[in-house]
Amino acid sequence: MRKGLAVHSDAAQPFNHAERRLSSALAQRFGVTMLKTGAAHAPVDAVWVRNGECVGCSEHKVRQISREEIKAMGDTYLITEQKLFDGIQLGSLLGVPFYIAALLLPDNTAYVWKVTDDHGVQQFSWSAALTTTQDTCEGGTATRVNAYLPMAHATAIPVGSIHAYLNQIK
Repeated sequence: MRKGLAVHSDAAQPFNHAERRLSSALAQRFGVTMLKTGAAHAPVDAVWVRNGECVGCSEHKVRQISREEIKAMGDTYLITEQKLFDGIQLGSLLGVPFYIAALLLPDNTAYVWKVTDDHGVQQFSWSAALTTTQDTCEGGTATRVNAYLPMAHATAIPVGSIHAYLNQIK
């Protein structure tokens, strides 16, 4: 385990588990195999493969916020804009679409934005602003340019959990 990265901390473990559930739900929904990128500095979290061919790439987020809370805050999802630029560049170089996938834990639902097509053409616009937000799952603050992705451009995908399943059959 590498020291110093929030993703490897004890506080991050529930988020890491949830990200694995998110990847599984995306793989099932899109009929792909998710290949995780190996380095913390990689511009995306996963490359999508179908029949031995790269067909997409994505950045994954797991958040402790509900869809209703997002609606109340302007109905946009906040993400570091540089994540978008990095993913757009990689998707364009690979000739595949770039996606953002955000799992909202209270709802067990992922929201997926197809940011670009396989030619790197942006599929929708967003606003951006310099804001101060939480730095990592461990806390702290960071000031950076954040993008506000319109929820109207996201596709909702249920992300199962054993707890949600057990609650349904009670």
